[in-house]
Amino acid sequence: MALRKVVTNQGINRSDTGAPLLDREFSMGRVGRDALRGFMENRREEYIAGPIGTASENYYLIGKYEVSSAQYEAVIAKSEAECPRMAPAQALPKTDISWYDAIDFSRRLNAWLYAGPNGLAALVALGITDGYVRLPSETEWEFAARGGLAVSDAERANERFPMEEGLDNYAWHNAPQSAQGRVKPIGTRKLNPLGLADVYGNAAEIVLDPFRMTRADRLHGRIGGYVVRGGSFLDDAGKLNSAVREELPFFSQVTQGEFHVRTTGLRIVVGTAALSADLDVGRLEAAVAAVQSQPSNTLAPDAAARLGRLAQQTENAGLKRQLDALRMELAAEFARRNDIEERQIRGAILNAGLMARELQLASRALENIASLLQDTHYDGREQDQRSFDAEKANFDMFRRRYTDAIQSLATIAAARVPTAAERVTAELQARDSEQLAPFVRMVQRQVRAYARGEVTETREVISGVIGRDKPWN
Repeated sequence: MALRKVVTNQGINRSDTGAPLLDREFSMGRVGRDALRGFMENRREEYIAGPIGTASENYYLIGKYEVSSAQYEAVIAKSEAECPRMAPAQALPKTDISWYDAIDFSRRLNAWLYAGPNGLAALVALGITDGYVRLPSETEWEFAARGGLAVSDAERANERFPMEEGLDNYAWHNAPQSAQGRVKPIGTRKLNPLGLADVYGNAAEIVLDPFRMTRADRLHGRIGGYVVRGGSFLDDAGKLNSAVREELPFFSQVTQGEFHVRTTGLRIVVGTAALSADLDVGRLEAAVAAVQSQPSNTLAPDAAARLGRLAQQTENAGLKRQLDALRMELAAEFARRNDIEERQIRGAILNAGLMARELQLASRALENIASLLQDTHYDGREQDQRSFDAEKANFDMFRRRYTDAIQSLATIAAARVPTAAERVTAELQARDSEQLAPFVRMVQRQVRAYARGEVTETREVISGVIGRDKPWN
């Protein structure tokens, strides 16, 4: 079985007190496209941390391919004689299995790994002493499907991972020129940015966690059946994206027992326990204490108000003075931190405006060079092609940074951007730099549109800056 490393955090300093609790926030689900599936796929922020660690990174391992029929039959075979012979049908993903079948597959595979030195040697070679195979969680599946750290933050928030050659080259779906209603051999389409095959279409993939609906920006409290991700060969192309998920029952009268359907298969993950046997409990407690000691600005006003109420309720004059002094100190600290955050937001807005201006300038330069290159009799074509390539690289650099800036501002500070943008505009006017003001207002509009789910794709964000139908977007 081929595996791919999915890094969740890089550049870790293991000596930092908070290192044991380091994780990464990313957006799951989607907004704005299909409100009828908002109860299943609404965007929410989740956190992920790979259970396997090196000196400087955390990661997990995920199957490059969906588990094939040959792999599945070999693992569940009771004897060598029952192992399947390789045939074209054995290269198809294993489908028509229940959640319990998928769990039993991982159990049997782990039993083989731990039954002899060869399996354990394989784990040791991967750098995992007490590792094991399991189904991926929904968070692990979606982070990997979106491209993980192989794509920018804004691209990872898109409905689909970047695909220059169109969906048909990456996914088997329900169309005459695609799957034609049948499951296809694993790995015969192009890979996603992390090197994973068939994350969209072909077999819908069973994950570990039970289904929960989405409610606004969080998961609903009701626990349901099991979840399959990525869509299948029976789904239309328009349905396939990183957020699509379906609930299936664990048991059903239709199947008179465990529920299974011909569109579902599985992909494996290799990980470890979160609390390993060699865990330094003292370090973990220190990390918890460090996290808890970090002030939360969102709670500070409420905390100051509670202290004020306590001061009013106490009859001890000395304690009342101490509580009032502490309340004023806390309010002053909150105001100071709020001012620092406000300056950081204003700086981010101004930088985004400068990047938008650079994108427009680069796009105009590309347009001018492209018009020259269309002249087949032009003597300077080779030099201009080099100029075009250099300008395109410059455009791509600002494209990634700008879309990341819009996504970050919309996710973290959308409510504070309008006021901050007004101050940035006033400061530009005072410095005779009013030519940047339209770009600041553009950033404000795009942050609002992104936060509302009106424009969430990086291509659409850039089109709002340079105009539509540009071949370099």
